[in-house]
Amino acid sequence: MGNYLSRPVLHSKIESPKTRPNTTPLDWSPFRLLPNEIILHISSFLPRDEIAALALTCQPLRLALPKSSFSLPWENKVNFLHLLERDLPGHVVCRYCRKLHAIKKAELYLLTRAMRAPYSACRWEQMWSNIEWYFHKGFSIVAFEMAVKQHRQGLDTSRLLGLLSSEARTYQKDGYVEEHRALARVVDNCLIMRDQRTCFMPASHQEPLPRKGRFIICPHFTLSMYSMETLNRLSDQFEGSDSPGPQACRPGTGLIPCRYCHTELQVDFRTLGEFGTGVSITTWKDAGGSLLDDKWRGHIGSEVDMVPFDRGSICSAFENEDYRLFKLDWSLDSEVRKMLLKGKTSAKQMFR
Repeated sequence: MGNYLSRPVLHSKIESPKTRPNTTPLDWSPFRLLPNEIILHISSFLPRDEIAALALTCQPLRLALPKSSFSLPWENKVNFLHLLERDLPGHVVCRYCRKLHAIKKAELYLLTRAMRAPYSACRWEQMWSNIEWYFHKGFSIVAFEMAVKQHRQGLDTSRLLGLLSSEARTYQKDGYVEEHRALARVVDNCLIMRDQRTCFMPASHQEPLPRKGRFIICPHFTLSMYSMETLNRLSDQFEGSDSPGPQACRPGTGLIPCRYCHTELQVDFRTLGEFGTGVSITTWKDAGGSLLDDKWRGHIGSEVDMVPFDRGSICSAFENEDYRLFKLDWSLDSEVRKMLLKGKTSAKQMFR
């Protein structure tokens, strides 16, 4: 052991970190060999957003350019942020705030969160564009893009999809009880939402839908008692029953695709014995991969261009099975039963 310790130490030719001279990316960049005139000439061929991105890594260019070069117009600034986002896996670009939003702070951009000034531009956009009419109240356009980005990176999206989904909520409305739930999934880099609204009506109600119910399916169709030909078709397929146990009515509408956006609708009916009758309105929406996707634009606008897609393709992608195998869960939880029994006593007066 003593002989080993007394041996001379062989020093490597590689310098230790303490003695290694300080270097910067510029020392290894070919730009260090170019005069400012050549650098400025190269930058003249680039868009303004790309010049700004290049200036972050090129000190000679940043020093040579006037400050006015970094005052980007709105569209150039958004493009500049997209260039930065490529190397920032934990952030997404918000085109409304013109900022990068951190994925770990997705909860900050939910409409259901208590609104405190100053409000972000993206939250104002969600309120003024009435997105909750076509999706549920807790839907977030920021969380939508975050979930798709996480999916593309092969990361866990369960937390973000949970924010985009909505657990079952029950409401007592005028003449009926409504249960509403929504579930989000990312399939092939596209967000697909399944929205289910189930209405329970007293046995004395002999019409297919609640009389005062109005259900916005998409910008191109609203389901109600006054939906003209479509409603007449639903009415013909509805059949009441006084049987004591739950029993299925004749088939409902089947799957109906919207011709102007990526939405599929299915309406199902069922008698529930002493609890009356029920109608379930289920929609599947393919929101696309981002807010710039034509699929998304079709869900929030009133474009009249027809959108061709195979009937049942959205439902099948979400359910991961043939759309004809989709079955509803008509089980009544305790809260719905209590509401129905409570309203049963006043049903005769309500529907005279």
